[in-house]
Formats: sequence, C-alpha cells, structure tokens
Amino acid sequence: MRWLTSLSRFEPPAALRGPVGHHGMRVAVLLGVALATFLLFPASPAVEYPVLEVGAVAPENVIAPFEFRVPKAADELQREQEDAARSVVPVFQYVPGALDSARRELNAFMRALATVPEARSPGDRAAAIQQVAATQGVTLTAEEADYLADAQR
Repeated sequence: MRWLTSLSRFEPPAALRGPVGHHGMRVAVLLGVALATFLLFPASPAVEYPVLEVGAVAPENVIAPFEFRVPKAADELQREQEDAARSVVPVFQYVPGALDSARRELNAFMRALATVPEARSPGDRAAAIQQVAATQGVTLTAEEADYLADAQR
C-alpha cells in the first residue's frame, strides 16, 4: 500500500504541468496505442471480386468455393446442349463418299508412279516423278520427288 501513496505524491516535471503538457501526454498515449494496434493487427490483403451483371461475360473464370447442383429438367438440358452444339462452327463435315474417292485417287496416283521407268540417276527419276504427279493434279517439291524416287519407299 505504500507504493500507492507514493504514486499519488508524484509530481510531473515543470514542462508538463500546464494544459499543453497535460494534453500532450494524452495525445502521445493515444498515438502509441494507435501505432501498437497498427503493428499488432496488420491489414489483410484486399481480394477484389469482379462485379458481374446478368448477361455479362466474365473477364476470367469464376469458380465457386463450394459445390452446388443446378436442377434442370431433362428436356431443358437437352435443348441447351443442342443450342450449344448448333452455336459451334463445324470444323469437319462428314462426307460418306470422300473415303472412296480419296482411295480411288490415291490408287490412280500410285499406278501412275509405277509407270515411271528406272533412270540412271535419282535426279532424273525425281524429275520424271514430278511430271507424272503433275498430270495427276499433284504438285510435288524436289525433296518429295526424291523421297518417292527411292524404290524402297
């Protein structure tokens, strides 16, 4: 209890006795508490979520942090799938007769190449192969003709 009575007799220095000194101490304590609060509880990084409107296209993928189901009727789901399929530009068109005509043209090309006689030099044979290919409507480069001039190929 003695220490409590000694605190009540504490006299501040002469510079702190006036109203400026009294309020200055209060401001210093306030600034110290504010600084301690700032250091002990740093601000968390702000996460920016885009504001999306109905019908707008999101600038990036939006992934929900949880799973959810979207109940749809079977006919509604099928209609949406068909709409999506119709909106895609086709890359290939299936033509049933294309395989037969491609095989027929390849066989004609191979028969025409078989008629090219063996030449003394591979360069002569390659030139003859280029001429025969041109009659079949196929344009070959010199490297391609050299490749086909090899009898093993």
